[in-house]
Amino acid sequence: MKGGILNGMYALEALFAQGYRSFGEIRFLCVSDEEISVRHCQDIMRKACRGSHAALVLESARANGALVSARKGSAVYTLTARGRAAHAGVEPEKGRNVLLELAHQLLQFESLNGWREGLTINPGVMSGGSLPNVVPDYAHIQFDVRYLHMQDRIALEERWRKMMQAQRVHGVELSLEVSVDHKEPMVLTPETLKLVQQAQEIAALLGFSVEHVRTGGGSDGSFAAQYGVPVLDGLGPVGGLDHSPDEYLMANSVAPRTALLAGLIATIGATTLFL
Repeated sequence: MKGGILNGMYALEALFAQGYRSFGEIRFLCVSDEEISVRHCQDIMRKACRGSHAALVLESARANGALVSARKGSAVYTLTARGRAAHAGVEPEKGRNVLLELAHQLLQFESLNGWREGLTINPGVMSGGSLPNVVPDYAHIQFDVRYLHMQDRIALEERWRKMMQAQRVHGVELSLEVSVDHKEPMVLTPETLKLVQQAQEIAALLGFSVEHVRTGGGSDGSFAAQYGVPVLDGLGPVGGLDHSPDEYLMANSVAPRTALLAGLIATIGATTLFL
């Protein structure tokens, strides 16, 4: 994330140093609510996108230097179970064990992994219970869902709700909620393809080549796409192994990617948004 901000700042400084002023307006937006479940910058992003001719997203490039022209949609679902507590040694039959029910539902839900092309389901967080000698009466699981088409998420949710009716522990109350800030897919549009072609031409002038790919990772470029703005993502430095202890950035990629970004700004003109 810091590498992308670095690229944006130095691309602008390079243009100003060359006396370039032909753009209409540049909006450089750095949000502070990345990678958290409750977003508070959506209104700011919506305002920044209004009237923009293009959004250049400074997320890191892929490990091979590829730009990101499309992304899967992403959503977090929370499955909550409410049961009845009881003493596990004295009268366990009076309890309604929510962890047992959630384990059953988890296996049912995860069985739809790959049910449609590009659909992935990851049960990432499970929490509940209090003590080993107490039948647990409250627990929840959070699922990360990635999908290529909005209809796939809707169809998946419908299947899940039907599965919830097939319970292992009767008397446990189940509820399913989706996060309010889920991202719909960032689709490769003709306008985005034009941005890709511009980037490839600029890269060729700079002495290197760039491809473009679709990825399963999310970014705020998806929000810009929802607001009707052409988006080109992955314009930050080259790196890889995201979200792992070995995540890295290639220092020798900073200057070439900065030059590429500056060239895009100069060729797009009008009103450009950085995310």
